[in-house]
Amino acid sequence: MHYDKNEAYMDHLLTVGQQAIDAGLVPIFDLFPSYENLNLLLIAVAFGLNWIADEAGYNTMRDLQHSRLTTEIAGAVVLDIWADF
Repeated sequence: MHYDKNEAYMDHLLTVGQQAIDAGLVPIFDLFPSYENLNLLLIAVAFGLNWIADEAGYNTMRDLQHSRLTTEIAGAVVLDIWADF
């Protein structure tokens, strides 16, 4: 089975979130902005997502981020801070 970088990235976020919860904190995550509202090169550098090269790949990662953060870490707050930007 192939373990991709998207899943590895999300596993890391979830681990950090769980550590926060275990310490009595509430983790707050923000979703990536929609593809139409970003400079992909800037995002790749800022978030370390250099394997995302096109709209389909980016949207796959954004969808994965939303689904895993909202279903796998109870007690976390997930915000779409870019929704009205």
